[in-house]
Amino acid sequence: DFLKYNKDHLQKLPCKIFEPIPLGEGAGVGWMKGADVVQIPEDYTLLDLVQVGLSSMHAAVGVVVRLREELSLVKDVPILIAVDQYNSRFTFNEYEEPVTVQSCRPIHAKELATVNAFRSMIHDNMMVGAFSHSTAVGKLRKDLPGVPADARINFPRYSVDEVAVVCHYYLRQRLIQREPFTEENWKKIYYLSHGNGAQMRWLVPFMR
Repeated sequence: DFLKYNKDHLQKLPCKIFEPIPLGEGAGVGWMKGADVVQIPEDYTLLDLVQVGLSSMHAAVGVVVRLREELSLVKDVPILIAVDQYNSRFTFNEYEEPVTVQSCRPIHAKELATVNAFRSMIHDNMMVGAFSHSTAVGKLRKDLPGVPADARINFPRYSVDEVAVVCHYYLRQRLIQREPFTEENWKKIYYLSHGNGAQMRWLVPFMR
């Protein structure tokens, strides 16, 4: 979806950072032999940069981090970064690192390069973070590092038009079966939930 909706813009935006991107460990294949960085030519666009990450699992993490840095330098196109379950970036995750044969160490989100690149909200880009109540971090939103004190905004319930957009998104993500998806049925979801996003997400799989 990222390339589908942003390809034209990425193709027009030239890279501004040309430092080599470090290669990481490929999932299940280890480290790349004979190389530890990938070079970025001066004629590369952000689309070329993304293609590097898609074509090489060793470069994927480094490309995501570099793309975040590149987007912070873009002035010609408005940038919006949306992060779901934003508070999960401030707690431990499901990954573990082996310490001994019989024990593992839990890994904190800040130790993951991709996550760390999208933690701070203090920058010039527009950023939206959806707070999850299922991920407890023991701190209020205003107490999280890198989060402005006035960052919280309370949103009203969805309108009919907004529910239509959300339900069609769920359809594209295959959370709803195409056969029972009709205007009448998604409006039933709206009236049952009264525009409550959490209740809508729970109800849509039952659409028949």
